[in-house]
Amino acid sequence: ASYLLRIKIDFQDKNFTYYYSGFRLGSEEESYRLSLGITDSANKDLLEHNGMNFSTYDRSDPNGCACFYTSGWWYNACFKVNLFGDMQSTENSFGAIWESITGYGKSLKFTEMAILSQG
Repeated sequence: ASYLLRIKIDFQDKNFTYYYSGFRLGSEEESYRLSLGITDSANKDLLEHNGMNFSTYDRSDPNGCACFYTSGWWYNACFKVNLFGDMQSTENSFGAIWESITGYGKSLKFTEMAILSQG
């Protein structure tokens, strides 16, 4: 089966929806490696994380980003996108970030990731 990843985000009451084709997560032995393709509606920031292993504080990435940012994610020195950061009102890089939309100082208000069958 083939899957599509749909991501919905809200930043300052502006809604964005992106789709990524060929979505797949690797097995536990593959460290839940992220695989995705691009569609016309995709924002390319997430592609920076394509092929990365999922990292957490106890299974960290080589740069220690999971520990520093206190959230699990598919880090790549460290991130352009981190939907698992703290949703907060303070301005710092520990929030739920989508760099080309939020910059590194402001957090997203809402995030949703959905896996859809691509048939």
